[in-house]
Amino acid sequence: MRRHSLEALLIPLLFVIGVVSTIVYLGVRPPMIGGGENVAIAQTLVRTGTYGNPFLILPTGPTAVIVPGYPLFLALNMKLFGGEYYKAVGIIAFALHGLHAVLVLFCARRIFGRPGPGIWAAVLSTVLPVFRLIPAADCMMTADGLMLFYLLLSAGEDLGRRPFRTVSLGALAGGLLLLNASAFLVIAPLIGVHCARNRGWAAARTSAAIVAIAGLCLTPWLLRNQRVLGAAVVKNNFGFTAYASNNDCAQPGLDQMFDCYARYHPAGNLAEAQLIVQKGEAAYDRYRLGSTAEWVRAHPRRFAALTGLRILAFWLPLPSGGLFHWSLWPVTILSALGLWWLFRLRHPVVFEMAVVFLIYPLMYYVVVADTRYRYPIVWLSLLAAGFACERLWAVVFGSHRDAGAARELPPVELGAAAKY
Repeated sequence: MRRHSLEALLIPLLFVIGVVSTIVYLGVRPPMIGGGENVAIAQTLVRTGTYGNPFLILPTGPTAVIVPGYPLFLALNMKLFGGEYYKAVGIIAFALHGLHAVLVLFCARRIFGRPGPGIWAAVLSTVLPVFRLIPAADCMMTADGLMLFYLLLSAGEDLGRRPFRTVSLGALAGGLLLLNASAFLVIAPLIGVHCARNRGWAAARTSAAIVAIAGLCLTPWLLRNQRVLGAAVVKNNFGFTAYASNNDCAQPGLDQMFDCYARYHPAGNLAEAQLIVQKGEAAYDRYRLGSTAEWVRAHPRRFAALTGLRILAFWLPLPSGGLFHWSLWPVTILSALGLWWLFRLRHPVVFEMAVVFLIYPLMYYVVVADTRYRYPIVWLSLLAAGFACERLWAVVFGSHRDAGAARELPPVELGAAAKY
C-alpha cells in the first residue's frame, strides 16, 4: 500500500519537474516565435477559412504539405487569443513536456512491472535538455499520443473482447496520423508486432479493425486532397524536402545548411514557389523527387556520405547544434546499453524497440537531419536508457541481493504488469 502511495505521489511530481525543467532550459535556446509552414497555414485558415499557402514568400494555393492537425490547433488558438496565441501554445507545450515525463513512467510500469526504469527515464528527460519547447510542440503531441497508443495496445486483455478499446486505438491512430504523418512509422510496427505476438484470428481481426478505423479518420482528408490537389495523399512534401536536402551545397544537419536549404526550398526561394503555382503542388513534389533522383545518380558517393552522416546525426546529433544536441548523446549511449541487456535477458520489449528503431528513421536518413524528427520515438530510447541506469545503479551501488536481482531479471510479458 505504501509503495502504491509513493508511486501516486510521483505522478504530479514528475509532471511539475517536466514543466519546470522546460522553463529553465528556455534560457539555453529561446523558442522560435512565428514563421514556418504550420503558422502560415494557420494564418490562412484564420483569414480566409481555406487550408493553403504554407509559404510566406508567395501564396501557392491549397496544400497538403502539412497534415491538418497542428495547423488547425494553431488556428484555433489564433482565433481565441489573437496575436498572443503563441503564449497559449507555449503553456500547452509546457504541459506536454510534463505529461511526457508521466507517461514514460506508466510505460515502464507496463513493460517492466515496476516504475524504476521509468523514474530514471523521466530524470534523464528532465535533468538533460533533451527537448526544445518550440517549434517542436507537434512532435511532443505525437510522442505523448504514441505512448498512449502503446499503453492501450499492450494493456494485456484480449482486445477482441474490448471493442471500445479497439475503437479508441483506431481513432487515436487516425488522429495521430492527422497530427504527424510519420506516426505511421511507429504505429504500423507496433500493430505488426502485436499481431505477430498474439497469433490467431482474434489478433488479426483486431489489428484490421484498428487499421480500418484509422483509415476512416483519414478518408475526409484524402478525399479533399484528391479533389483540390488531384492526388489522394496524406502528406505532400517528401520530394521537395529531399531536393532541398541533397544538392551541391548540402550538409548533414539543418543547423549547418540553413542558407543552402532555403536556396532550394519553396519557403525561401521565390522561383520554387512559383513552380508550385505553375505545376500544382502534387506535380511539383513529384517533379522535385525526380530532380533529387537525378542528383543522386550523378553524385552517388556524395549522397552515400551525406546519408551516412545523417544516420549518425539522427542517433548522435551533430555537436554544432549545441546543448540540445549534446543532451541526446547520453540517452542514445545508455539506450544502446539497455537494449543489449534486454536482448541478453530475452525481454519481449526489445523486439518492439528494435523494429521501431529500424523502421522509423529510414525516411529521415535521406533528408536534412534535425533533432525534432527523433522526438516522437525518444520515449523508447529513454525507457531503454532508464533500464540501463537502474541496472547500473543496482550493480555498482546496490546491495549484493539487488545486484544479483538486476543480473537475473526475468522477462515480463507485455501487458502482464498488472500481475506484479
